[in-house]
Amino acid sequence: ASVENNPNASILDIAAAETAVREATDLGFKYGLAVSLGFGLGSLPPAEASVIEIVNGDIVEQSTWQTIDEHMRANAVPTFDVILSRPHRGLHHFTNSVAMHFELLQRAWRILSPQNGQLLFQMPHMTFGIGADYLEKLNATSGITVAIGSSFQNMYGVSVHLQRTPEAPKLLPTPKMLGISLHKL
Repeated sequence: ASVENNPNASILDIAAAETAVREATDLGFKYGLAVSLGFGLGSLPPAEASVIEIVNGDIVEQSTWQTIDEHMRANAVPTFDVILSRPHRGLHHFTNSVAMHFELLQRAWRILSPQNGQLLFQMPHMTFGIGADYLEKLNATSGITVAIGSSFQNMYGVSVHLQRTPEAPKLLPTPKMLGISLHKL
């Protein structure tokens, strides 16, 4: 997702403070939305407040995703060019359910730009075994590129980068569709 080629570049950071979104606006992003449990850095300077919005909410709650949709509509943002999800320690206080992690991934995918959208997230170490199988098979899907960081790179989880192109499906294939047994989930 090149900011230079996209005068309306947008970024969403879920499950973290607005730090990355603030830095992204310095790189030329025209709209940023940060979603967290309310641990923001305080009020934004006027120049940043014009392009950055902050939502306090829990990403496992449907109401938070509805609020994200409302902000997207109000700002004429059909999809995000970059989506980050790096909840750090929050992953360890989060559910161990692989199915829940997939649902959150699917929700992010739905609002990721099909024009080389970038989704960067952390996968908890505790679910990485099943997740790695899924990501390996997902990488073979047309229009989706997957890159996985070292499992020892981050003490909070494994870093994953998905890229979406126009050939990618509108929805991610489910683990079952890729031959991964649901009883593991």
